[in-house]
Amino acid sequence: MFVGMMVISMSFAGALKDAFSLVSIYTGAGLLLLLGALAMMPIINSKAPEHAQSAQPAAVDMNMSAQ
Repeated sequence: MFVGMMVISMSFAGALKDAFSLVSIYTGAGLLLLLGALAMMPIINSKAPEHAQSAQPAAVDMNMSAQ
């Protein structure tokens, strides 16, 4: 899906380059980036469930296996 959208956006890039100035294209890209970051804020601020396990595995005590 990412590659497909990249191909579509690259095909529109030529038409947008001729229609708008470089400053307006960069401004639009910055606004879209900011909009995407704001849309992800609820995901970033959410907490993990209490029953979720830790991402790090438990350390193995090497001395116990030698006995």
